[in-house]
Amino acid sequence: MTLNATSVLTIVQPKVVLADPHILSDIRDRRSIIDAIYDALVRRNDAGEFAPWLATHWTVDSRCRQWRFTLRTDVQFHSGAPLTARDAAASLQRALSPEMPGELGTQGVLRGYLEGVNITAQDDHHLLIETRQPFADLLDLLVDIPVVQADALPDRLVGSGPWQPLRQHFDTLIMQAFARHWAGAPPAETLIWRAEPDARRRLSMLAQGEADIAVDVSAQEAGNITWVKQKSYLCVIFLFNLFQGPMRDVRVRQAINHAVNLTTVIDDPAVAAGQADALAGPLSPRHPGTPATLAPYAFSPERARQLLAEAGYAAGLSLDIALPARFPDESIALADNIARQLGEVGIQVNLSVGHDRPAYAQRVRDKQF
Repeated sequence: MTLNATSVLTIVQPKVVLADPHILSDIRDRRSIIDAIYDALVRRNDAGEFAPWLATHWTVDSRCRQWRFTLRTDVQFHSGAPLTARDAAASLQRALSPEMPGELGTQGVLRGYLEGVNITAQDDHHLLIETRQPFADLLDLLVDIPVVQADALPDRLVGSGPWQPLRQHFDTLIMQAFARHWAGAPPAETLIWRAEPDARRRLSMLAQGEADIAVDVSAQEAGNITWVKQKSYLCVIFLFNLFQGPMRDVRVRQAINHAVNLTTVIDDPAVAAGQADALAGPLSPRHPGTPATLAPYAFSPERARQLLAEAGYAAGLSLDIALPARFPDESIALADNIARQLGEVGIQVNLSVGHDRPAYAQRVRDKQF
């Protein structure tokens, strides 16, 4: 697709929300909109590596506690004000402040990683971040903290990204290209985001020319539609209580992994419709530090039954699993699929669904399950 300077680009996705950029979220619909309006110091490239963005480069001391960032000198905010290190410092401090709420009722998510951090604008284009303890994962956090214009706070959130929001009406958000973006003008003059929760309807809108891009649809060849896949960093995992009950035994944990056919789960149309990869642990291969040779558990119900017998559960056992009704929206279908497979090796799963998502998040945070 080739776009000219006067074109309109329409994106249809499940939800359209213009949110505070410093509320940490892994909801892709929200993050896509934030990334269109704001820039961060660092971003990930298509290979998953950290790359300069508002910062041209950075250095870190041998103790991994002092990080020095040099900022670009050609960046303007949508207001016309130039980017300075004070803007970056104010943005990081705001994102880390105790007053900044988190997604779904959580609090202090970023602050928990950087308690006691010292953030200093040394001059207009140099930023110093000092942590109390060695912290090699700083870049992993900075990619998710957009920089806003400090002088506009607290009343306005002014970004420097390729698009400026114009207006929002119900399920539609309209943006205008920021021609002075330091990386060059974006490929279309107007960007329209439309919300459509039904995946089949999104695909139909694309086929009928009502949208140029449809997000999260089943990748089945159809007409002249071009399918684009991009691996993300979102990992869907089940967390178990290892402090009491049968899950304290490593053999039980291994048995659960051997009992579940991840390919079947991923191919389930109600779960991922084939649009996922099996994980070998709680992180993806795109996360720094994950061994490239780490492989998922082999699907082997026989091995699962053997391990359960060795752990003293030859007659089976019962597990309680609490899950949210949404975020991830495939949560119930995912849990039903896994519960069915575990039942085949003698593990009875009792599912309880939390329909109040913020309350569920609070219970997770407070370790009440």
